[in-house]
Amino acid sequence: MGFSAKGPQEFQVDPLLISAGQPDEARLREVLDEGATVVTLRRPHEDPFDEDRMVAAQRGRLIRLPTTPASFTDEHWKRQLFAIFDEVRDGVTKVYLHCGSANRTGAAWALYWADKTAADKAAALAEGRRTGMKAMEPTLDAVLDKS
Repeated sequence: MGFSAKGPQEFQVDPLLISAGQPDEARLREVLDEGATVVTLRRPHEDPFDEDRMVAAQRGRLIRLPTTPASFTDEHWKRQLFAIFDEVRDGVTKVYLHCGSANRTGAAWALYWADKTAADKAAALAEGRRTGMKAMEPTLDAVLDKS
C-alpha cells in the first residue's frame, strides 16, 4: 500500500508527506517501519506517551518543532520547518508530520505551500483546510495578510 494516510485525522499532502493528528503507538511504529522521519509540532508534555524514547528504540528519526500560533511569525521556526518540507519536495525523505489534531500541521504546510507557490491567500487557506487545519485558520489568515 505504501506510505499513505490512514484514518480520519491523516491527510496525504504529497506522496512523501502525511499531515496528521496524534498517532497511537502502533501507527507510529508503522510509519517508522516505512522509513519515515517523524516530525512533531507538539511539546513533550503534550505527548500521550514517550515518543522520543519510542522513536529512539525503533532507531528512527524524530524532529521536535514545538509550535504555537506565535511560531508562524518566527523566522527561525519557519526556516527549520521549510527545510523539512524542502527535503520532502526534493524526494529526500518521507515525513510523518503530526500535532494533536492535524490543525497545526495543516496550517504549517499551507504556510510553506503559499510561500513556495506564490498562491493567493484563499488558495493557501483552502490548502490548509485540505491538510487538516481548523482552528489555526485565523492565525494563518493574519500571517498571510502580512506577507
